[in-house]
Amino acid sequence: MRYGDLADCMYFVRSGQVEVLATDGRTRIAVLTQGAYFGEIGLLLTDRRTVSVRALTLCQLEVLEKEKFMLIAKSFPETFKFLRKIAKQRAKICTAEQLLVQLLFVLALNYLI
Repeated sequence: MRYGDLADCMYFVRSGQVEVLATDGRTRIAVLTQGAYFGEIGLLLTDRRTVSVRALTLCQLEVLEKEKFMLIAKSFPETFKFLRKIAKQRAKICTAEQLLVQLLFVLALNYLI
């Protein structure tokens, strides 16, 4: 999955590890493993990929197409609202600059505590 691509599905990690990369394509935001999901930001908020994701190991992924996702969302509106909230939080740390600001904030808090 590459930054800027059309978001037509989301993914669930059944096995293996993937890394989430910031918009610069180099800065690691997270490593996701079994049970994690990604790609929801594009489905819920932007229609485009806001990060790149690449496999670190051999992976088995499940794919949920946008049309099926929206049908499920209509049946479970509270879950849809929850996923949208999580997507908004995740979207805040997509760029390397934003990640750096958050890291500096956390370091400052740890220093003050």
